Amino acid sequence: VEKYLKFIKNSSVSITYSASDSLSGMASESSASIVIDTSKVGEYRVYISATDNAGNITIEEVPYKVIYQFTGFLQPINSDGSSVFKAGSTIPVKFRLTDSNLAWVDSAIASLTIQRKSSSVQNGINEFYYSTSVTSSDTFRYSMEEALYILNFSTKGMEYGLYRLFGTVEDGEKCSIV
Repeated sequence: VEKYLKFIKNSSVSITYSASDSLSGMASESSASIVIDTSKVGEYRVYISATDNAGNITIEEVPYKVIYQFTGFLQPINSDGSSVFKAGSTIPVKFRLTDSNLAWVDSAIASLTIQRKSSSVQNGINEFYYSTSVTSSDTFRYSMEEALYILNFSTKGMEYGLYRLFGTVEDGEKCSIV
């Protein structure tokens, strides 16, 4: 599993490095700072090189990801995972994405995944029964009026139990609620 440094879209980031060689000394600059481009979401790599006076070259690869800032699922889903809905209801799953300046991101592609955690629920129904229209796919749509991503998820036909919701965004990050 490859580890990535993660940066929020449009953040100001630089990587500072230093190199040393106690035998021959450094032929290239021994320390520097590289500005990281965070203008586009995705996986990237930056390469850092240093050369000593004996002609030995060392190159280090630094993988990084530029991601959106997920602000959490919004009501009617409780952020602590305590929401219990009546079986057969349709639940609006909503969230917002921002960049580092808290500007709303309105062009991301996001999908919903459901994972069953257990066949029991400790608390009774504590959320309103929703009957909004069902989204026909697992892809969220962006609502310009509300400035958020929304997917109307139907629980009709699902087995009774506790579920975990995952919103997966095009930046590869999973946004979830327990």
